[in-house]
Amino acid sequence: VSFLLLFTLNMFLVGMNEEVMMRALVLNVLGMKYGETETGRKKAVLLSALIFGLIHLPNMFFMSPLTVVVQSVNAASAGVLFAVIYLKSGNLWANIIIHMIVDFLSLFVGQCFISGASVLSVELSVAGAIGMMLAGSLPPLIVALIYQRKIGRIREKEK
Repeated sequence: VSFLLLFTLNMFLVGMNEEVMMRALVLNVLGMKYGETETGRKKAVLLSALIFGLIHLPNMFFMSPLTVVVQSVNAASAGVLFAVIYLKSGNLWANIIIHMIVDFLSLFVGQCFISGASVLSVELSVAGAIGMMLAGSLPPLIVALIYQRKIGRIREKEK
C-alpha cells in the first residue's frame, strides 16, 4: 500500500512539474512569440510538443536508446494533446491530473503485466518500437485533432 501511495505521489509530482514547465511556461512563451492567430497557436503547440519529446532524451543514460526514442516520440505526441487541452480549457490542473493518469497507467499497469519489469526497461526490437510508437502516439494525436475541431465548431456556433 505504501508503495502504491508513493508511486501515485511521484506520478502526480512528475505530471505537475512537466505541465508547469511545458504548458504554463514554454507553451505560453511560444504563444506570445507566435501570436494568437490560428497559425501562431499551431506553431506554439508543435514546437512545445517537440521540446517536450526532446526533454526525455537524457533518459538514454538510464534506458536503452530505442526505448528512449519510443518514449520521446510518444511524449511529443502527448505534448500535442496536452497543449491543445491547456489552450482550450485554460486549466493547468486538468493537464496535471491527465498527465498523472497517463504516467501512472503507462508505468504501473505496464509493470503489472510485463513480468514485473517496467515498460521502460524492456528491451525492444525495431518492430516492437515501431508498434509502441504507433500505439502510443496515434491516439493522443487523433484525440487532439478531434478535440480541436469540436471546440472550434462549438465556438463558431456561438458567434
